Amino acid sequence: MKVDPRILDAYYTPEAVARELVSHLPAGVTGAVMDPTVGDGALLRAVHSRYEESVTLLGIDVNGKTVRNLRRERPDWCLSQADCLKSESRLASKAWRLARADLDVVVMNPPFSHRGGGGAWVEFGDFAGHVAPAVHFLTELISNLNPRHGFYAILPDGALRAERHEKLWAEIEKSFEVRVLAKLRTSLFAGARVSTSIIHLKSGRTIRNEPAVLQSKNNGSCRCVDIVRGRVPVHKARTSVIKDPVPFIHTSAIGAAQHPQSSDLVLSDTTPFVLISRVGSWRSPRTLEIGPVVLSDCVIAIRPTHRPNLTDLFEDIVEHESLFLDALRGTGAQYLTLRALTECLQKLGWQPRISRSGVAPTPCLCAAETRVIYGSQ
Repeated sequence: MKVDPRILDAYYTPEAVARELVSHLPAGVTGAVMDPTVGDGALLRAVHSRYEESVTLLGIDVNGKTVRNLRRERPDWCLSQADCLKSESRLASKAWRLARADLDVVVMNPPFSHRGGGGAWVEFGDFAGHVAPAVHFLTELISNLNPRHGFYAILPDGALRAERHEKLWAEIEKSFEVRVLAKLRTSLFAGARVSTSIIHLKSGRTIRNEPAVLQSKNNGSCRCVDIVRGRVPVHKARTSVIKDPVPFIHTSAIGAAQHPQSSDLVLSDTTPFVLISRVGSWRSPRTLEIGPVVLSDCVIAIRPTHRPNLTDLFEDIVEHESLFLDALRGTGAQYLTLRALTECLQKLGWQPRISRSGVAPTPCLCAAETRVIYGSQ
């Protein structure tokens, strides 16, 4: 809980709670450990106390003064000032870039509550709705990072049990194993009485630590791609008046040369990208290079940061179609989760980032050089 107290209620992690959380980490942690709301550094101090020099410690905090103070105390840690809830801010921070490249564990104690307001709007899988700050932080992290040993978080029990979060947790559990590790005493946080628990989330389809078994076309250029899930239902695609008409892309349009249905430019995303279906039967992917289009909520666009890689990306997906077929889930209508798609692309040597529909392409983060491709890249 380490953000501007004028906006969010901030309570730093007590040392006893930090030690309790770190006691649940596996014995074999030897890489980078990150705290995305590092505050006074209690969680990372506990990590260092247990693993000493075998780990690299990364910390991010939105409060510049907090980061400066902690840098003076811990010059050997990589500490960055950034807002992890804002893509541009976190992408500009060194600690985040290092975490994206290679990460063992995330430890976190996100903000529990805010004063006023109905919560942040979150989209995750098939869930869309307002959530509490702690859940907002958690979903942002699990959507953008993939640590080998998962995420260890201190969460208020309300975040776990609130009725408005039930559907979100159902979506999270499609891609993660979620375990409550410990129930904490309500009196542990000075100045507040709150029921909290330590939880662990780990991807249920891990591909880290395994050399990629699939051959991919890596020409040494940027391998970054944005995954963009469409957001417009068919019944909302057309408005009464379309000021700036652009093609509307639904699953039926994946294999079509013409796009007779249109929607408004204000809802559009920028091509080029490879288009795949998100729900229903798997359809052969298609490249799309026709300018701005509006994406149905039944399709996903995969957009390479390096435009010349569009053909390689398309050919990779077509050649390894069985990998994507295996990722389809559901006992009724099948669907492809963003997490499962991310793992498929990672296994092919791409560096995917989940991006919101309607926003500009994400800047490149990779070192564009030829290297051995591992599933964790």
